[in-house]
Amino acid sequence: YSIAIKLSLKELKFRWHFTKETFKKVTDFAGWNLFGGIANLGKIQGVNIILNLFFGTVVNAAYGLANQINSQLLFFSSSIFQASNSQIIQSYKKNDYNRLGFLVSKSAKTAFIMYLIISMPLLIVTDEVINLWLGEVPMYCSTFVILMLLNSYIELFSSPLMLITQATGRIKKYFITISSVMILILPLSYIALKNGASPYAVLYITIIINLILLGIRLYYVSYNAHFPIAFYVKQVIIPAFAIIILGTIASHYLCMN
Repeated sequence: YSIAIKLSLKELKFRWHFTKETFKKVTDFAGWNLFGGIANLGKIQGVNIILNLFFGTVVNAAYGLANQINSQLLFFSSSIFQASNSQIIQSYKKNDYNRLGFLVSKSAKTAFIMYLIISMPLLIVTDEVINLWLGEVPMYCSTFVILMLLNSYIELFSSPLMLITQATGRIKKYFITISSVMILILPLSYIALKNGASPYAVLYITIIINLILLGIRLYYVSYNAHFPIAFYVKQVIIPAFAIIILGTIASHYLCMN
């Protein structure tokens, strides 16, 4: 990119310049993002280890397969956020809160609808789709897939909120709080399975924790970026859940008939 710009814009010149204050801000920002990434990675791998510890490789393989299916579905909807990220950050930096609200609500709803369209058939006829793909349905896999889909619906609401928080630059307390709550999934899952819970307990706990994290993210964007919580709930979350309920009822009706 640097070479292309240098060749196409003759009047533009690059000059190396080191500023201690800027360097500190950049490293702090990167460091706290890294901290959050490590916590998320620890959560993902930790759940795999806990499942393997209590139930062995069969359940762990089913969980990994369900996670793979969900990741492929999320790939399509995540492209919406990639397209809108720069515009959201730019709107915040310009204090254009009307456009910020418009971009956040539209990108969140569009990503959610795209994910819902491709995931709803799998949510309704899970066994049939997995059987068509693998020839047989591994034990526990179908329920894992359904719970992961439900969890991803919640996580999609959080994606634009995370971007707004990062745009503010005030992320230290945010990542400490989010990572501390997120990592609770591991001890809670261990305690639940230790007391005889089913393998699905890890995803029930994950869904509950992600709902709490959504509330925390809403608080931070309201506090740091003055983004109205009521607007986001009214324009994005409530319509999305209404679509899920109506879509599920309609799909079950079609399958029954």
